[in-house]
Amino acid sequence: MDSKSVDDTLGIDSLASHLVIGRGYFNKNCNYCHATSISHYMNEQGWDSITQIMGISAGLNESQIIDLNSYVIWQLERTDSSNMTPVIGAYRQW
Repeated sequence: MDSKSVDDTLGIDSLASHLVIGRGYFNKNCNYCHATSISHYMNEQGWDSITQIMGISAGLNESQIIDLNSYVIWQLERTDSSNMTPVIGAYRQW
């Protein structure tokens, strides 16, 4: 019997639970203040910077920011590279 648990919405096993946690931070903290989407409007380095700056603004600690960034980069890798939707936060934060 396989003892792995699977998060069906992400399609990942329990060994990658930091992605599930990061998704929670994204949904709760990022989308709480403003609508956003993960697109190729910014490259990986841009997302690294944004998650660091906005993670601090959201009151996340370094470990939480790492989980958030891991999820964002993981999702970016699975997003169609032609998706160039501008990433604009509320009040023109970005």
